[in-house]
Amino acid sequence: MKNSKQILFLFSGVVLLIMGIIIWGCASAELTTGKLAFQQRDYEKAEINLKKGLEIDKNDAEGWYMLAVSQTELKKYDEARKSFEMAMKVSKAYEDERMEYWRIKFNECIKYFNSAVGKDSATTVNNLLISLDYAYAAIAVIPDSLETYRVAGDALYYLQNYDKAIEYYRIPYEKTKSKDDAINLVKTIYKKGLNLRLNEKYEESITTLKQVLQLQNVPQDNSYYEACILNIGINYYQQALIASKEEKEYKPYLNEAVVYFEKLLSSKDEKLLKDLYEYLYSTYQALGNEEKASEIMKLKEQMIKQ
Repeated sequence: MKNSKQILFLFSGVVLLIMGIIIWGCASAELTTGKLAFQQRDYEKAEINLKKGLEIDKNDAEGWYMLAVSQTELKKYDEARKSFEMAMKVSKAYEDERMEYWRIKFNECIKYFNSAVGKDSATTVNNLLISLDYAYAAIAVIPDSLETYRVAGDALYYLQNYDKAIEYYRIPYEKTKSKDDAINLVKTIYKKGLNLRLNEKYEESITTLKQVLQLQNVPQDNSYYEACILNIGINYYQQALIASKEEKEYKPYLNEAVVYFEKLLSSKDEKLLKDLYEYLYSTYQALGNEEKASEIMKLKEQMIKQ
């Protein structure tokens, strides 16, 4: 009986040894090298070898996850995003690790964004750039986190990269159509449109600013929204001045300006109204509408008396 147990034990050991040889034999040398390099945090070496190994074995979820993390650490975010998708497609076994990795990147993003406030300009810019880099990493890990896009949009806004900020703000807006997400877009569109107007790119400014008219759930009395409408009118007014100097037809531009200026007559913003009355008075005068010009002058005088 004792001999039978010994034989059974030896047989089991042989079976386990054979299974181990089979399992390790299935893993390519590149995958093994890549995983070892990953454990040693040699992400460049890990990426090179894991990519080669995964060409042979596309169903190694651990390999895909390690590749995704390596590419994230190497700031190859587009590639990392695809590798994370492959890891989750092969197996959900690394979902918890992925969530924890995202949490680390997102928290660092928030930390550096918050540390940018109240610093000197150089430190602010540097912290915003670091925050943005962590945001890109977090998005690569979990592309569905809308809050990450919002923080990235905020950092880009403060860095005055308005085109990119609009791109990132638009992603959560398209998902939620919420008032707050709409306002993030409006304020950024306004900044971009204003810069274009100040650089005398009037047609581009009009096209940019009119984007706010397509947005849902924007409060009509929002200061940025009203500023967009005012600046559309100012752009048309400036185009009218140019046409007049060139002895071209200018009244169509003024008529367009009036359409947008008149939308703001019910505004409660006194600073905006001050500018509005100046432009609207001049526009009515140029169009020969003395009655309307007189009405605007009275409104202006009433506001001054208050």
